Amino acid sequence: MNSSNQDKVECHMTYNPNAALEFFKLFGTVEAVKAGKSLFVLEQKAGIFSFLQTDKTYLLLDGSITIQTACGHSINLESGQVFGEFTPYSASNATATANTACKVVALNEKQFAASLKKQPTFLFMLMDVLIRTLPKTGIEPKDTPLIETKASKPSSVLTAEMLNTLKQKLGENALMNVPEKRVVFHEGAAALLMYVILEGQMTIMIDNKVVGRSGVGDIVGEIALVARRHARTASVIAETRCVLLAIDRQTLPELIQSLPAFGISLLRVLDAHLNAVKRNL
Repeated sequence: MNSSNQDKVECHMTYNPNAALEFFKLFGTVEAVKAGKSLFVLEQKAGIFSFLQTDKTYLLLDGSITIQTACGHSINLESGQVFGEFTPYSASNATATANTACKVVALNEKQFAASLKKQPTFLFMLMDVLIRTLPKTGIEPKDTPLIETKASKPSSVLTAEMLNTLKQKLGENALMNVPEKRVVFHEGAAALLMYVILEGQMTIMIDNKVVGRSGVGDIVGEIALVARRHARTASVIAETRCVLLAIDRQTLPELIQSLPAFGISLLRVLDAHLNAVKRNL
């Protein structure tokens, strides 16, 4: 990767309210929210007859909103902060209530994907925000295994159609054939790549103990790749013969720009990984 591309990715790792506003204004809609209104509710899904719209992501322009998380923590948001479906305070694990009359910019999934086409590196900033929610709840990221378990499998992994599209875009050079029992990466090692599993099953280990497994359509290694700290939080071993797609830091923004649905899936997988950690504390 050349230095200019590296700087472009890294500069979006630190949350920037102005960059967020620019992203949301591309295709978003300004909405007024009355005091006392809940934009989404813990564990409640939006339906035909529901006033909730849980497929939206919001940027708070003005006013005060409180997030009540599933683990009982209250977070008061300030102007310029992002919350909703593709952020740390997703509709599935929190309640968002307006304390005062507010103004927000809202993006539905289609609009969010359109904005990613214009500004793909914004995804890195959101992923960094996701990871940084762990210290807010008293969890130290460096000591916490950020992995999934059988009980906390992401509800949305990559589809067969998405996997085929990724194979075509990344080409033969990105394919890795990994024999059974081969270590893909070691806990504590530097992170250069993330992997999409096309075939086989992988074992995830912390301190030489099995803590989870990942299979076809799963993503491994994304946290250390995009986080500021690049050390691996776990070891990953091929339980069976595996075929992987390797994605590096340089390729990821280009991939998100051409395939924003993959970027949205990546956010959801990461959100599921981090929520699993919080539930198991």
